[in-house]
Amino acid sequence: MFDLKNLENKGEANAQKQEQKALLSECATMLENYVDQNLLKKNETSLNNEDLQKWQNQYYPEIVEKLGVLDNLFFDPSGKDKTIGIGTNGLFTPCELFHFLYRLYKTQSDSNTSGGLKNLFSAKN
Repeated sequence: MFDLKNLENKGEANAQKQEQKALLSECATMLENYVDQNLLKKNETSLNNEDLQKWQNQYYPEIVEKLGVLDNLFFDPSGKDKTIGIGTNGLFTPCELFHFLYRLYKTQSDSNTSGGLKNLFSAKN
């Protein structure tokens, strides 16, 4: 028997996955702009004002908090310090930047191979 409700749910889930993939890609593209300037620095760098707004209002809530891609929790598993990693303040060291880019790429790769977005809430990945 044809189940229209099930088909609609699958369509909505697929659309949501596509939106999440696009969001991951947009975030990676934005952060990649900071790679060259961070290769030679040992100190913290900050996102520019426009990127900070995107990070705080869109990428951090959707990618870190909702999808569970590790940022601050990798460096502080207790979750008490939300400024570590790229964090909520948009300040980061090269290590923190490259770690988060790795997590984004891994999430994208996992979503392409498994057909779904894997929650990367484990420091073992």
